[in-house]
Amino acid sequence: MGLESVELQVAIPRTVDAGKMQAEQQERAAAMQNLVAYQAEKQEEINRSKVLQQEQSAAVKNERNPGRGRDGRPFQKEEGKRKKTKGGQVAHPYKGKFIDISG
Repeated sequence: MGLESVELQVAIPRTVDAGKMQAEQQERAAAMQNLVAYQAEKQEEINRSKVLQQEQSAAVKNERNPGRGRDGRPFQKEEGKRKKTKGGQVAHPYKGKFIDISG
């Protein structure tokens, strides 16, 4: 099943066209990848500027109300929150007191 001269006259121009189409698709894919990278970089820059603005506003709020948290209430010491048990030990915040051995 070889190609005859008439078939070659049709096949050769089509291979050139196919090569051009493939090159265009590769260029399009590279352009899309560059666009996505550019958009991600811009979004990252926007997020960075938002974080800086939030940090600056938090610093200003802390200067206005020293010794107070974000909600305006004064800080509480961790030691004062926990209660001591009879033995003088501090109660653990989430561990239980009893062991269930009934199985």
